[in-house]
Amino acid sequence: VPAHYFARSYYRKIKNLFSGKFYLGGHSKGGNLAFAVALNLKESDLSQIARIDCFDGPGFHNQERLKNRFLKLKGKIHKYIPQGSLIGILQDDLIGEKDYCTVVAASGNSLLQHDMFTWHVIDDRFATVR
Repeated sequence: VPAHYFARSYYRKIKNLFSGKFYLGGHSKGGNLAFAVALNLKESDLSQIARIDCFDGPGFHNQERLKNRFLKLKGKIHKYIPQGSLIGILQDDLIGEKDYCTVVAASGNSLLQHDMFTWHVIDDRFATVR
């Protein structure tokens, strides 16, 4: 989709302006865009990425075909979804992978669980369900 193209273009522009490690992440579509950027990086660029986080963002159409790319990013890429997630489970075949996805305790009802202010935090970490 055009948003994926613009996100990759933005990342390339930023990485040329700044040195060091980069953290990619976002909530909802922003998380999906962070994953899209990371999944399309050249092997040589992966060393500049410290971490990629998606907070209740949708997956990708036919995500199973991207599994090898996700595995290359293992340890760097992570998804957080609230319990009872509706948005974060869309088109995501990898939710069951515990190294990839954390289910966060949340108190929102129905679509309101997408609001991160309903997610439970203990000290400086998300309260997890599993």
